[in-house]
Amino acid sequence: MPTAYTHQLIAEDASGAAKEAGVRLADYYFGAQGADPLFFYRFVVMRKNNPGRMLHTCGIYDTFSSMLDYARSRPEALGYALGYVTHCAADSVFHPYVYYRAYNCGATRLMRSICHTQDESDFDTHFLARRGTEVNRYRLPYLRKDIDLGAVSGLYVRVLSDKGVEATEAAVRKAVRGWFRFLFFTTDRHFVRGTVLRGLGRISKRFRHLGALLRRKNIDRSCLNEEHAPWNYRGSDITSTDGVDELYVKAVERAKAMTEKFLECWRSGEPLPREEFCLGLLTGLPEGGGESEK
Repeated sequence: MPTAYTHQLIAEDASGAAKEAGVRLADYYFGAQGADPLFFYRFVVMRKNNPGRMLHTCGIYDTFSSMLDYARSRPEALGYALGYVTHCAADSVFHPYVYYRAYNCGATRLMRSICHTQDESDFDTHFLARRGTEVNRYRLPYLRKDIDLGAVSGLYVRVLSDKGVEATEAAVRKAVRGWFRFLFFTTDRHFVRGTVLRGLGRISKRFRHLGALLRRKNIDRSCLNEEHAPWNYRGSDITSTDGVDELYVKAVERAKAMTEKFLECWRSGEPLPREEFCLGLLTGLPEGGGESEK
């Protein structure tokens, strides 16, 4: 969830299909955050099994198909759907590496979650620095008021209904507000809050976990895998030596290919090809393969 900026940059670099289709870019860029805002859907009541978790872990192809059908009847939702595609493309490329790192950095679920969160936060800092931008100075190029929340909330009600989950547009809108508040909380212009929280992490790992949500000035460069050490996809025999810069390029290329195919199917009325739209967002493998933890 703290990787909003990386998802934004990938969406920008893969925006050819969206721009060619003439969609609203604010919706497309917000779509690049995928289902992350839905982690805030009825946060207290559904925190252990909320829609955000569901959409990251099961029924990937069915989710894309529901979005495609909805966008055909509600073209104003197409921009968001195309952005959502870029989110999933990026997750399926980056998460196998992130989970490999997490499982080699922490013996407990909490420690693995801290490593996962801190690595993804450091990715934001790294990718922005490559563009000459300091992470504490960066802001997303849209506000909540710029988004067509009617199209977004309607789309999610449809997607969740197709999965047997009764949702309301009002609750989706509330989750979106919660995500923007979360983003504001993790925006630490002077790196003070994150430094304090990580310091308190010496007392309690819960504070350290909270501190990992906030970007830091000096990242742990080991997470970048600049030396191209081998790593593997959990639960499979697939190995790679890619560093995060190579993963970024692959994520952009996958996002371009998937958005172009999604747009092609939207226009033709054909179903999405399953083999291109069934990769697990956490495993990077065809749905049902590999191991993951969220």
